[in-house]
Amino acid sequence: MGGMRGWKTAAGCVALAALAWCGLGDGAPAPEMPAAWAEMAEPAQGPPAGGARSLAGWSLRPLASYRAAGRVLGIRRYWWSDVHALAPFDLVLGWGAMAGAGAMSSVEIEQEGRWFVPRWTGPPPAGASDMMANIHIIPADGWVAGEMGRLRRGDCVMLEGHLVDATGPAGETWTSSLSRSDTGAGACEVLLVERVVSAR
Repeated sequence: MGGMRGWKTAAGCVALAALAWCGLGDGAPAPEMPAAWAEMAEPAQGPPAGGARSLAGWSLRPLASYRAAGRVLGIRRYWWSDVHALAPFDLVLGWGAMAGAGAMSSVEIEQEGRWFVPRWTGPPPAGASDMMANIHIIPADGWVAGEMGRLRRGDCVMLEGHLVDATGPAGETWTSSLSRSDTGAGACEVLLVERVVSAR
């Protein structure tokens, strides 16, 4: 699930500048997860609906439908290159034990180069690597892009859309992982987000 899922391991990641990840900032407690979302043990994946579409000069082929609810452990916006025009955000999502309000005090997230690295303040929860994902976010439209831009670390969020195989104008490809337990290069989700709901 992504670069670790970008720990999906980014041993070569450099230290981040102050804006590399967004914190709660004002010391406010993390919001409680809505009950219906907390019941989702992990992201739900199913058969794709609809056909290929074009966006930002890329062809997107749906691989699977995807629905996930969890806590924003980190979010970063990227501003340069064609792929960033397609997928301007990387979101590190935690679910299960990693969606609890206490997760915010147990880990800090560094994001760089479309990878992420967790920095634990103590022993990670059992199975933590299977309850976190680095998701490359492709907003389906301007409204979704605006909502993604308002997300901050600690927010609770539900995402719905499709995991995709993306082909660029020069023939380059970017293919989503379809597993929740893979690691390393190619293990991130590439998600066309068609609906986003947040709880702050």
